[in-house]
Amino acid sequence: MAALGALIFNALSARSTSRQIEVTRQGQVTERFSKAVEQLGAAGIDVRLGGVYALGQVMRDSPADQPTIVEVLSAFVRNKAGTFAQPDPTASSAGVTVRQPGTDMLAALSVLARRNPQHDATGQRTDLSRSNLSGLDLRGVDLHDVNLTGSDLRRATLYGTDLSGAQLGWANLAGGALVSADLRGAMLLGANFTDANLDGAHLENARLRNLKGAHITEDTTGVR
Repeated sequence: MAALGALIFNALSARSTSRQIEVTRQGQVTERFSKAVEQLGAAGIDVRLGGVYALGQVMRDSPADQPTIVEVLSAFVRNKAGTFAQPDPTASSAGVTVRQPGTDMLAALSVLARRNPQHDATGQRTDLSRSNLSGLDLRGVDLHDVNLTGSDLRRATLYGTDLSGAQLGWANLAGGALVSADLRGAMLLGANFTDANLDGAHLENARLRNLKGAHITEDTTGVR
């Protein structure tokens, strides 16, 4: 009986210790998350970069928190790029200013692209819908499976950009440079391709109506 009692006591003690360790771990994760989010709003670029990468580390250490972190970093990118309530998918690219994305914005996109999708919420995507990405140099950026519905990408530089599986319905790509871009499996219904350069772009299995107004001299699109 004494031996049995000792076993039960040890089991309960181990369980209690395990719970305490988990509570402590969760408290540390919460503290790291809060500090990283606070850093995202800092004035200094180095502090914001630290916040972005700190959230990426929290996401790896605590997969259960990944859906929330994806939403936070998506909102951060949208805020840096600018958003609008009523985008015009038919607007021309005339007068669009060419601009460079911030290092912190590119870092956030990189962290989002590298995450493990198995830890996302059901149906979750990086949400950059209705974002003002016009004129931005996004060459080579990994934007696969990103929700860019209704976004302004006029005159954006997208050389070799991975947009496979992306949601680009009613996005404005007028005047965009999509040379060798990967648009395989992308949803492009209603997208504006006027004066867009799609030379060497891949559009196999993409959902679209036509490429009216697009410039294609090397047909690797798979579109007929």
